[in-house]
Amino acid sequence: MLGDVRLEGKTLVLSANSEQRCNRGCALLCDALGGLVRHPSVKTEAVAQIMASQQSAIPNQLDIPEEQQRAIVHDYMDRHYRDVLDQPVLALGGQTPRVAVKTEGGRIKVVEWLKLMENRTAKSADSDDPMASYDFAWLWRELGLSERRE
Repeated sequence: MLGDVRLEGKTLVLSANSEQRCNRGCALLCDALGGLVRHPSVKTEAVAQIMASQQSAIPNQLDIPEEQQRAIVHDYMDRHYRDVLDQPVLALGGQTPRVAVKTEGGRIKVVEWLKLMENRTAKSADSDDPMASYDFAWLWRELGLSERRE
């Protein structure tokens, strides 16, 4: 893939992540469009400029109390994992968690899967993030594995 082509008003814009791709893309567009476009105008941005413009494009955080943010995130995760319990999971050999716990080998895999999810969630979020305080205990109870949780 050479880059991204979009039409902004009467301007055809090619965005590429290297000078070589930009040159190749400009040549291809000029060949394909012939006299419909003028000689390209090239604008180069440093990575720092791109990152700064993307940061400014990120909307400000909502002014929602921390407790309410946590409740919203935890409610979403509860609904998500409740659905996952009845869906095939690759880490469980394509079985649903509810089916996998019916055998000892499946229970071992489910325990590993639950630990992996808990650890990833804890490590990926800072202590103020609502994800960090999510309690997976109900999943362990739901699957009858509470005694295996360490």
